Amino acid sequence: MLTLLNPIKDKVISTALKKVFNSKFARIGEILNVDFNSSSKSLSARLALKGEEKPLDIYLENYRILEDGGRCLLSVDKVRTSKEWLNQLFSIHLKKQKLELPGHLAPIIRMIA
Repeated sequence: MLTLLNPIKDKVISTALKKVFNSKFARIGEILNVDFNSSSKSLSARLALKGEEKPLDIYLENYRILEDGGRCLLSVDKVRTSKEWLNQLFSIHLKKQKLELPGHLAPIIRMIA
């Protein structure tokens, strides 16, 4: 039964992520589309960044939400984008890095995990 609800849950989460990111990062651009997939533990997004002619596509593969001493951390196995230079930057600097997620989003983040 829960598996049948995943597409609905994923759509709700995608919509919420788009709203949150667009309100928080409006100064640098707009997220045009977010596709969250809890089954494959992936996320893809298309961003229209200010000063850029073409949108940026970004793909996060095999994400994990971890808890460490009450903190929520995001770990992503692979980040791909539509910009080669950015792919290289991510491969050099983000390997095995964990990003701390905002504490006030913890209840939502636990729902995603």
